[in-house]
Amino acid sequence: MAIILNISPSEKLLQFRAIVRVVAKTHSGVMANQVKQVLMQEAETLELDPMDVRRVLGMYSFAQESWDRWVTVTEHKLPRWRVLPNQPELGTYWRDLRTDMEFVWVPGGEFEMGNLLGGGFGNEKPVHEVSLNGFWLGRFPVTQEEWIKVMGSKPDYYKEGERYPVEKVSWDDAQAFIAALNADEESRFRLPTEAEWEYAARSGGKREEYAGGSDPNLVAWYDQNSDGVVHPVGQKAPNGLGLYDMSGNVLEWCQDWFQDEYYKKIPSSNPKGPSDGTYRVLRGGSWDSASNYIRATARNYWEPDNRDFYTGFRVLRTSV
Repeated sequence: MAIILNISPSEKLLQFRAIVRVVAKTHSGVMANQVKQVLMQEAETLELDPMDVRRVLGMYSFAQESWDRWVTVTEHKLPRWRVLPNQPELGTYWRDLRTDMEFVWVPGGEFEMGNLLGGGFGNEKPVHEVSLNGFWLGRFPVTQEEWIKVMGSKPDYYKEGERYPVEKVSWDDAQAFIAALNADEESRFRLPTEAEWEYAARSGGKREEYAGGSDPNLVAWYDQNSDGVVHPVGQKAPNGLGLYDMSGNVLEWCQDWFQDEYYKKIPSSNPKGPSDGTYRVLRGGSWDSASNYIRATARNYWEPDNRDFYTGFRVLRTSV
């Protein structure tokens, strides 16, 4: 059940309200008994006053339907989804048999997007709450061998060797790759949005400085350990979802247009980025980046036709 450490009674009540609010977003009408039972168990774990519990539950109504998700609370006190057995389990892998590309299930949920740890850059704030649906995300950045299988030819910048990520690819190049992937998949593949990318990099919205923890040397190739070159994917430790190289190695394109002050007006549910712009978002930093630029909340941007020597991408597959 909930993991609650050193939280005052009033803070516990706020946590319970956050849990109920997240659950309520997928229900309407009369509260289902199964939903109510689980919420009451959470309230009991939090040792809340029964009157407070009834008052909070009375603020919301729920559909009388089978529900497939329930809310827990992480060690960082942020509400998140936990997926039950009729959904893919956390850490489940899916392999595309045409390309051998591997995807990791990222359960949807709510998280505080932006810089929670201080430092960084102004465009990483204000911190804001975002809710996301679940999705499949590439376990690794797209590799040279995967590019060849999909596109039928070597990328313009080809580095011979086992499992190197593609480099010097523009946002437009990534779209061409995804279009080829979607030829038989009814548009299931795309680039992740900026919000999806950060949520996944932070192991499902945790307070992680880098994608997988606080020590960049464990999880990333960057300017202090890369010897000035890109490395094969998967050599550093994965993050908490089993995703590799989300910090460092190659800078990754996202689907969104970039806007410096977008965080001041970002929608709270499945944000897709500004409707237009000049630049596209990149995330994660590269083998040539300083540690401040490979943080999970650091934002970068370039023209969509830019092919810099350390730009790559990873692919998202939608759940429906």
